[in-house]
Amino acid sequence: MPERLFVQLVNMSLTASWVIAVILAVRALFGKMRLPKKYAYYLWIIPGFRLLCPVSVSSVISLFNLRFFKGTGPAGTPAMSPAVMDRGTAGNPAFAVGVSGLDRMLQASLPAETPAVSMNPMQPVLRAAVIIWLAGVAVLGIAGLVSWLRLKKMVSVAVRRERNVYECEKIPSPFVLGLFHPRIYIPYRLPEKEREYILLHETYHIRRGDCFVKVLGYLVSVLHWFNPLVWTAYFCMGRDMEMSCDEKILSVMGMEIKKEYSLSLLSFAANKRGYFAGPLSFGEKDAGKRVLHVLNFKKPGSLAAAGGILLLVILAAVCLTDGKKEGGPEGADAPAGKTEESREVQPEAEAEGNASPGNETDGQLPEFARVRDRIVQQGLLLNQPLAFGEAVDPEDGDAVVRMAESADGVYAAYGFISPEYGSRGICLRNYQGADEHLNYVDAGWVNAYEEPRLAVGDYDGDGEEEVAFAFVSGSGTGVYVETLLVFETDETGHMYPNEMTQERQEEEIGRLLETRVNADAKTLELVDKGTGETVIGGISYGNGEEQAEFIGMDYSSQIRYSVGEDIFLFVGAGVFTDMSPMPELSEDNVAFRVRFHNPENGSGGRFTLEDPARGVFGVSAQAGTVFDETAVLIPGENVARIEITNGNTGSVSSITDREILEKVLEAYRELDIRPNGELKVRSGYSYRMELFDKKGNRLQSVVPYKDAVMIDGQIYDGSMNRTTTDLLLALAEAVT
Repeated sequence: MPERLFVQLVNMSLTASWVIAVILAVRALFGKMRLPKKYAYYLWIIPGFRLLCPVSVSSVISLFNLRFFKGTGPAGTPAMSPAVMDRGTAGNPAFAVGVSGLDRMLQASLPAETPAVSMNPMQPVLRAAVIIWLAGVAVLGIAGLVSWLRLKKMVSVAVRRERNVYECEKIPSPFVLGLFHPRIYIPYRLPEKEREYILLHETYHIRRGDCFVKVLGYLVSVLHWFNPLVWTAYFCMGRDMEMSCDEKILSVMGMEIKKEYSLSLLSFAANKRGYFAGPLSFGEKDAGKRVLHVLNFKKPGSLAAAGGILLLVILAAVCLTDGKKEGGPEGADAPAGKTEESREVQPEAEAEGNASPGNETDGQLPEFARVRDRIVQQGLLLNQPLAFGEAVDPEDGDAVVRMAESADGVYAAYGFISPEYGSRGICLRNYQGADEHLNYVDAGWVNAYEEPRLAVGDYDGDGEEEVAFAFVSGSGTGVYVETLLVFETDETGHMYPNEMTQERQEEEIGRLLETRVNADAKTLELVDKGTGETVIGGISYGNGEEQAEFIGMDYSSQIRYSVGEDIFLFVGAGVFTDMSPMPELSEDNVAFRVRFHNPENGSGGRFTLEDPARGVFGVSAQAGTVFDETAVLIPGENVARIEITNGNTGSVSSITDREILEKVLEAYRELDIRPNGELKVRSGYSYRMELFDKKGNRLQSVVPYKDAVMIDGQIYDGSMNRTTTDLLLALAEAVT
């Protein structure tokens, strides 16, 4: 992680170096044009942004569109490739600073690819560079702190004269010290007239916020201490800051004070005798240049002011934006080892505006194509891939995870993991006879929760098989989202993904369902528009808040798919109220049958939904109908006693207290389970509970695990939610 941050910092510093060079040239031009120094001061905002912000937008007028910069980075900007720090044999490391001859020289100096080693040869060098950089940051940070403490000690005997103005006999010249409550320190016995404009100068520093600018500038310089241009920019910014304040004094008090003001600057400089105020304070520095500027200063006219503002705007547009992309990095358009069987495909849900399959730059970053090809070139698909859900840190290097495979082994899905993107990128492999075909999708995925599902079927009724692939693409607090891709395969073995997008889901759900609200009872029901029948009724909202008002429905926070001979979509019904920005999710899901319509070109297929019904996630493979978990669970009112067996000690607790019973039964009723024929019955457990009625008849035996529940010897999957864990916790609490 520190290595990656350091590489990013170096990239930002390289880019900012060119901007600083431009600003220095323009600053000199400003001097020739005799523009006020405040415009030169404002110029330093531009490189400051480049040194702090790692991202920018592209534009046609960017400095980095010049031919000089072409090919130096992903957006036409100079960059050091992260390949210098990736593990594995990622090819020759790439280094680019914006000059082709220098790029070649640096490239030749880097170690060549070494397939036999597991770590890039640049990794130790990079780690040493990080250590040196951190040491420099620490030294300069401590130096700044020591300077500040020394000044605080020096002015500890200062006497307050008025407001935030203090007199001190130990200082030879005025300065400002402090950030949130800055103080002005002046020497004793300053002449009244001189004191007046010196205080005006320092007060203007404070009012303009120069205190924060100076500290921020120093911190940025410390972070980029290895770049001499950054320090040059810092000191030039400080000089422009002081001179712009001088100009302000002359504008306010009149040009007739030029002589007296200049003499004051010279006298302060003569009295310093090695005195150093420190990088975080304002003092009367660079007296010689400032005196010349004061004596030559003329109040600018409106034309000069307009010209300065116009130049600032133009420079901001030119230097703050990145160059337009004209394709991927060198070699991305024709990566080594890429064959006709390996094509880039982009998932699209609609035929309209569909990107052409095989075009690596349509709708996606060319950097992803580079990372993808690097992983494939390393042979990770040919080696033993990681199992889905296996813990892996993307910062450790490239990895491939086996996501799913068809029963006959013809189709298999793999997920890519890289330091650049984390879990992003999917490869669909298929065999046609002895020929292997690799097809790619640029999509993010989650290496946890429910395993991806891959099924083969004729989903559009054209007599040809398609591949349905469902995987988790988003998760978080109250959010669980899956993505569905249906692949068409042509005669060459290329597979074209068609995505069921969120927009299409919402459009179809709006076509099928309507909401009827009872504002008095704070309930609503979902009704099938076609039949008028209630799909889910009595959905409460507001969480007991009398003032809560219904705003709308959310069908995007809980999305799950079941793929097999048919495809089903299960959507959690969420209710938006004016009391909370987050939707209140109902315990019930709405189940839809998903229909896929074959496009003529194999990509951009359309999806429609049918048969809305109340459902709980899971589809019976035999009946092809929605699994209803309420048919498995015992109604709570029938339960009079629960016996809980501790699987570790064998002790049995009999629970009859109704309050405790209700807590356990509430967790029991919340179970979100579904059949899964691949799950094996388990032995061993933490807690087992048996339900009994009033007559002592045993109703059911339930053994919850973290990701499943065994009911009367039948195992049910519960890995996509926490309800099984909640039941375990409720049982543990009941016996303590």
